[in-house]
Amino acid sequence: MIRPAEFRDLNRAFSPVAIPDTSEGPHLALAWNSDADRASRPDFTRAGHTVQACKGPTMNVLELCLSPSFGGLEIYVCRSVEALSRDHRVITVTLPGSPVHDWLQARGYEVRPIRTRLPRLPLRAAARLAAMIDKREIDLVHVNWGPDLALAALTRRFSRRRPRLVHTRHMLMNRPKRDPYHDFVYGQFDWIMAISRNMEQGLRQHLSDRHAKHILHLYCGVPAPSAWLNPDESAALREEWGLPKNAFVAGVFSRLEPAKGQHLLLEAIAHLRKEGIQIHGLIVGHSTDAGYAAHLLERVNTLGLDGQIVFRDFVDQPQLLIQACECLVLPTDRETFANIASEAMRAGVAVVASDRGGMPEMIEHGISGLLFESGNSLHLADQLRLLHDDPAQRAALATAGRDRADRLFSLERQLPKLAAIFEDLVRSSAPRAEPHQDL
Repeated sequence: MIRPAEFRDLNRAFSPVAIPDTSEGPHLALAWNSDADRASRPDFTRAGHTVQACKGPTMNVLELCLSPSFGGLEIYVCRSVEALSRDHRVITVTLPGSPVHDWLQARGYEVRPIRTRLPRLPLRAAARLAAMIDKREIDLVHVNWGPDLALAALTRRFSRRRPRLVHTRHMLMNRPKRDPYHDFVYGQFDWIMAISRNMEQGLRQHLSDRHAKHILHLYCGVPAPSAWLNPDESAALREEWGLPKNAFVAGVFSRLEPAKGQHLLLEAIAHLRKEGIQIHGLIVGHSTDAGYAAHLLERVNTLGLDGQIVFRDFVDQPQLLIQACECLVLPTDRETFANIASEAMRAGVAVVASDRGGMPEMIEHGISGLLFESGNSLHLADQLRLLHDDPAQRAALATAGRDRADRLFSLERQLPKLAAIFEDLVRSSAPRAEPHQDL
C-alpha cells in the first residue's frame, strides 16, 4: 500500500521503461539478448514507411537537448536515452546544470555540457560538438528542442562523419518557414518527425516542398502507471490535500501560464457551484509567469472558491496523483499533443480537453474522453457536470480512453519504433534519407 507521505519519494523518479512480451510481434523491446533475438525482429510499416529490422551493429547516438526546462519534451528526451541505452551507446549533450543534465547524470548516463552564445548562428559550439562527434564516432544526432536545430545543422556541416540528423518536433509550426535560413537548417535533417498527424500537416504546409518526403509522424508514447491506487489510498491523498475524502476532483497538470488556461477550470467550478454541484480543483505545476500565478490566487478568492482549489508544485511522476482525481482537465488554448492526457488515459482517468490543436486526434469525443470549445468555461462546465452526474458514463469514457492509449500512445510500443527508425537510417548509404519505394 502506498501511503500519502511516500508520494514525495515516488515522484523523484520516472517509471522504468516497460519491456513488452515478444509475442506482440512488431512491437518488440530494445533489450535483445543475442544476435538471434535481434535477427528475429520483424519489419513493420508505419504511415506508409516500411522500417526494416536492424541486424547490424550497435549505434552511437548523441541526444542533443539544451533546454533549461523540464516538461513533456524534456521528459521524452530522458525516456529516449533510457530506452536507447539498452542496446546502443548514447551520449547526451545538455545545458550545464539543466534539469535534463542533472536527471541523467544522477542515474549514471553519460552527459556532456555545452553552451551556445548565438542560438541562431552557434558557430563555436557547432565546431566543438563536431569535434566530439568525430572523436566518439557518432552515427546519429537526435534533436527535440527547436532552438537546438541550428546547432545540429551546423554541426553536421562541420563534422567529417556527417552524422544522420533526426528532429522530433513537439511544437506546432504556425507560420511558413521557407526562407533561406530555415531551408538550410531543415535541409540538413534526414527525418523530421511530428508527434501528431495534425502537426505533420502543419509541417508539410509551412516547410519547403523539398522537405515533404522527409516528414513523418510518430507518437511520443507514455508509460503505464508504476503503481495503482485503491479507493482508500485515493481518499487518503485527497485528505492530505485538505479536501473531503469523497470529493469530486478535477485536476490540471501543467505550467502556470495564461495559455495553459487554468483560469478556465476555476470559472467552470464557480459556475457549477451556483448550481449546487461541488467540484474541487487540483492544479499541479510550476509557475513560469508570476503575474498569472498571482491572478489565479486572486480568482480563487473573488470566485469564492476558498477550500475548493489546491495548488501543488511540479511533480516528475504525475500518474499517481492523477489517479486520485475523477478527471483530468486540459484547458490549454491550443495543445500540440499533451503527454499528460495520454498518462491520464493510461491511468484509467477520464480526460476533458479543449478542441483545438492535436487533442481531437487523441480523444474521440463521447467515446474515449470529452472535448469542450477552447476558451469557453461554460462549455467546460457542461462536460464536468456530465462526468459528475453520470459515474457510469465517466467510467466508460475512462475505460475506452485507457484502451485507446494502451494501443496508440504507449511508451513500450513507440520507443522501439523510434529505435528502428534510427537503425534503418544509420544503415542507409543515401546522402540524405530517402523514403522507401512503397512510400
